[in-house]
Amino acid sequence: MGLSFNIEVPETKKIREAEMQERELRTRMLRMAVEKEDPATRGAAIDASLQIMQDPNATTGQRAAAYARTGELGGTRQVEGIGAVPTVVPEDQVNDLMTRRTQMGAQRLASINQQIDQYEQSGDKYNADAYRTMRDIQFKNAKDNFKKLPIKQAEDLVEFKNLVELGSKAFSTTSENLYGPVSGRIEAGKSYLGMSPDFTTMNQAYAGVRNQILKARAGAAVTPSEAARFLEEIGDPYTGDYPQRLESFTAQRRKEYLDKLQTYQEAGFDIPPSLQFGKGSDAGATQQGQQAQGATGVVGKYMTDPATGKVMRVK
Repeated sequence: MGLSFNIEVPETKKIREAEMQERELRTRMLRMAVEKEDPATRGAAIDASLQIMQDPNATTGQRAAAYARTGELGGTRQVEGIGAVPTVVPEDQVNDLMTRRTQMGAQRLASINQQIDQYEQSGDKYNADAYRTMRDIQFKNAKDNFKKLPIKQAEDLVEFKNLVELGSKAFSTTSENLYGPVSGRIEAGKSYLGMSPDFTTMNQAYAGVRNQILKARAGAAVTPSEAARFLEEIGDPYTGDYPQRLESFTAQRRKEYLDKLQTYQEAGFDIPPSLQFGKGSDAGATQQGQQAQGATGVVGKYMTDPATGKVMRVK
């Protein structure tokens, strides 16, 4: 019986390895497609990736791969100063990451200051000035970035500002004989036949408020329980006190919006003009103890500085 030997030349080995890599890639792509399509499989894959990210024995490469995988499976959100962050990553982990980056920035500035001192002590004015310039640029950027309103807080302001504007618009469309348990249903029937354009306008404005509440809930600007309470507060065109509900709802959202706005301003954040109260269309419903913004810039217990646009509480 003769012996046979199969000697693999380098070119054949490269082809074989390339084919193996291609099969592995196709397998991974198929597995990813299955994980994305099947909710149970996707949830298990996300949980596995999160466990790797929290595993102290995992390598940096393994954690980075798991981080990217969670973003692919569960989507991402933009976080100021970090960028795209997987949606499923808990908020406390995001905060820890931001804290570590802030600490690293502080350490970097301290290191630059140390270099400047060393160059000045050695009489090397050229390098000392170069490091000083670099420090001033980085410090300015750090201060400017700190003053920027984080995306999450900006989104919250947008959602509440929209609630105020849409609530005000809905309130302005109400008039007698258009709403109520009897009149509302009669007008709804006429609207279906194209005979009540006023009811159609009012109902569309109501739908705008409702949709904005649901949008705010989806974006986490309000909690599910808050969204349910908001929907109950506004009622619908078939309730007898529909205008009063809209008026009260809009005034309360305006107060919450102004509270958020001033809190961010007092924290040192620069508020974009498009998010400042009074910079857009926000004239709307009022209630006892609260008045719409006019020439004086007063809205209830708040006053808008005409020079800076900042909101201040009236003492």
